[in-house]
Amino acid sequence: MNWNFLRGRRQTFSRNIFLASVLILLVETDRGPAVVFEERAHHLKTQPGEISFPGGAIEPGETPAEAAIREACEELLITPDQIELIGPLDYYVTPFDLVLSPWVARLKSGPLSRNPDEVARVFTVLLQDFIDHPPRIHYTKQHVTADEDFPIQDYPFRTLTSQTLFFELGGEIIWGMTAKVMNNFVELIKEHQSDD
Repeated sequence: MNWNFLRGRRQTFSRNIFLASVLILLVETDRGPAVVFEERAHHLKTQPGEISFPGGAIEPGETPAEAAIREACEELLITPDQIELIGPLDYYVTPFDLVLSPWVARLKSGPLSRNPDEVARVFTVLLQDFIDHPPRIHYTKQHVTADEDFPIQDYPFRTLTSQTLFFELGGEIIWGMTAKVMNNFVELIKEHQSDD
């Protein structure tokens, strides 16, 4: 066997992995920075009505940061020159073959609007509120059941226990992956507050 096809090969994700990116967009208010959230349009096929960050699929040839900015512009009706990219947070890998790349940015100018085809409403929550109020933690359990013709019938599948975070701030409930990403951002802020 000639193994040259592997030499110098750039590692990537397998084809069945969905790559997505989100933008934690900060806007300045008279009470300090606030985080922009969206309620997804109720007619969407995936996660209708859920609270999320602007974001979506990473297109071929696009970097995660480029995807996050493009999606934010499409959803919030802003332009790339209105966005100052600050930096990345940690990747998230879900049990559902999704790899999520979150990025933090600042809106430099202009009002926020929304694309009604994708977004039901836009709102902000003060960043300090997330710092001052840690999320509530709950757990879910998922039981794995194999098909009747699964080749190994007596395999002892584990019950998967997942941690789910909930922020309840300003009359909004921010939970799930969005809350995990937000919590990662808050933890990084707390770790580096003395750097200022």
